[in-house]
Amino acid sequence: MLEISPAGAAVAAQIGERLAADPGAALLIDYGYDDRPWRGSLQAVAGNKRVGVLSRPGQVDLSAQVDFAALASAATAGGAKCFGPVSQMQLLLTLGLDARKAALTKATTPERSAKIEEACRQLIDPDRMGERFLALALQSPGLDLPAGFPIVDERRAT
Repeated sequence: MLEISPAGAAVAAQIGERLAADPGAALLIDYGYDDRPWRGSLQAVAGNKRVGVLSRPGQVDLSAQVDFAALASAATAGGAKCFGPVSQMQLLLTLGLDARKAALTKATTPERSAKIEEACRQLIDPDRMGERFLALALQSPGLDLPAGFPIVDERRAT
């Protein structure tokens, strides 16, 4: 099943137009896919794990994944430069998550250190949020490459 979101594309186009007119940037992070749906668009989540969409009606969170390629296309058409999407894992590791984790755990209790380790694992583990969440940077033309976003597709960085 695949969701198509004209409203999402319209918002991305408006953001692109705004960024073309006024200097700025936007960072979009959510469950999503780039060129094709990741295991389909509609999903159900319970306890941070995927479950069947009809497994427990009313007791699980239902969501549809974001089509980042469509958002990037709409934002670019509006005048923004787009970078990504990249996985949340790639973004956070490129931005220095490991160094930040080391600094936080250096001067704390073992219990707090374990909580920090688990929180970081939740954010970057490929089977958790690490590859399920993607990040897309939108910005005004003429600005430097946004931190954490290598140019992975020259067609996107327009």
